[in-house]
Amino acid sequence: MEKRRFQRFNVNGRLRGEVVLSSDVELQDISLGGVKFMTTKRMNPNSKCTFTLNFKGKRIAINATVVRSMLKGTKKVDNDYLPIYEVALEFTNIEDIKDDLETIIQELVSEKITIQ
Repeated sequence: MEKRRFQRFNVNGRLRGEVVLSSDVELQDISLGGVKFMTTKRMNPNSKCTFTLNFKGKRIAINATVVRSMLKGTKKVDNDYLPIYEVALEFTNIEDIKDDLETIIQELVSEKITIQ
């Protein structure tokens, strides 16, 4: 069992996010403490950035620190191959956005489909 401060929730394409100066961000999971995503842009560990969540018409800007950035593979675009990095961010202004983030996570949890 993983020991984490905050429980993670799988995004499954229901939430959009972007990092300033980055593109092609595909969210993997999110918690009150941070977010994990795939991108074609390399990000340096310990660097600061602003992460913007877009969910149901609402935009939330979150200050974050890159805690992990690893090359995971490549993808072919036209006749070129782009690197794919897995990046994990830790949110640094959690108190400023905690209520909004909890609301988003609760909506993601309530959309889960259970198969019986």
